[in-house]
Amino acid sequence: MVDRIEELKHLPIQKAESEGLEWFFSDEADEYIAPEILKIRTEESKNLQNATLSLYQKFEKLLDEIVQNNQWDDLGLDAEIIPLIKYSWQKKHLHLYSRFDFAGGIDDLPIRLLELNADTATMLPESSLIQSWMVESVNDTKGQFNYLLRDLEFSLSKLAHFNPKKDKTILVSSLGYIEDQLNCDIIIKAAQNAGFYARYADLEDVIFDEDGIFLENNDGTSEHFEYFFKLIPWEFIMYEEPELLTILSNLVMNDKCYVMNPAYTLVWQSKAILQKLYSRFPQDPLLLKTSLVDSDFVSVPYVEKPIFGRMGENIKIFDQEGNKLARTKGDYKHFPKIYQEKARLYCDSDGYYQVGCYFINGNMSCISLRRNENMIIDEDSEFISHVLV
Repeated sequence: MVDRIEELKHLPIQKAESEGLEWFFSDEADEYIAPEILKIRTEESKNLQNATLSLYQKFEKLLDEIVQNNQWDDLGLDAEIIPLIKYSWQKKHLHLYSRFDFAGGIDDLPIRLLELNADTATMLPESSLIQSWMVESVNDTKGQFNYLLRDLEFSLSKLAHFNPKKDKTILVSSLGYIEDQLNCDIIIKAAQNAGFYARYADLEDVIFDEDGIFLENNDGTSEHFEYFFKLIPWEFIMYEEPELLTILSNLVMNDKCYVMNPAYTLVWQSKAILQKLYSRFPQDPLLLKTSLVDSDFVSVPYVEKPIFGRMGENIKIFDQEGNKLARTKGDYKHFPKIYQEKARLYCDSDGYYQVGCYFINGNMSCISLRRNENMIIDEDSEFISHVLV
């Protein structure tokens, strides 16, 4: 096996500090940014581009069928959110960005879809900026597949162009964790570059009124925002904040606020969609066999996942004899499960690699990789930058 790794002599700490991203190199981040890069062949990046486009089109086709035929079974959705999902899909509200997570794709390993992070995909700062700095000192490359910030800007500019009656004001919000705030900063940067007036606020500080979304200033005045980007999972709003769901539904469906990512992305965020996708397109080589029952996997290695799990929590991997190979704990064990055929991750002496591909405005925008010494890519994984060769 060809060595794909090149060690770096220096980390871009000063640049990170100048952009407010020093956290990624702090003790709190616990050596999250790997001091090396992974080499990806240009033909491998082209294969990933083709895979993302093909799969996204299938996700769209499947969702259209679900909406038209009211096939909401097994997706884990409350009835209260269905009207908003249907409205946002039928009105073609902008899906600002998403991230496909793949097994394989490197060294002739087949590309296999693990999941689509359709609603609140993170890793934006390290994918868009940090990895671009990481490779500046690397010679003899064909660059990096990284157009994330550019494509976010273009997509937001396009959104404003097709909504000329709306003021270009956007409020960006999260639950307040430092990593979430840093991800939100990238959205703000892209929005400002696209000509928006953009501000950030923790969710608890946002005013949700029947007339729209507002933020109170220190002098007692308030500002109104036409657009609302939430790095807050729709399933959190659906299960934990039902009153907020009602308010947002009324605002969106009365054209008093434009929310990103739209509610229909929750359908794709539910891992139960993977079972429906496999049933709809069983011959697609990009898709892994997926079921709602583990009895469908006899003498075959498989993975158990909660339908709304995040950060690699509450995952179990079983071998062909049903023995548990790996597992993680977490906060999502109460959700229904899916069972997915086990796929081969690219691995070397440093660990297992998962390929992430951001998808914006109909195209793949960025390759983003994580690595772990264990088979489950969880919150203890490293981020590793890439170059094309």
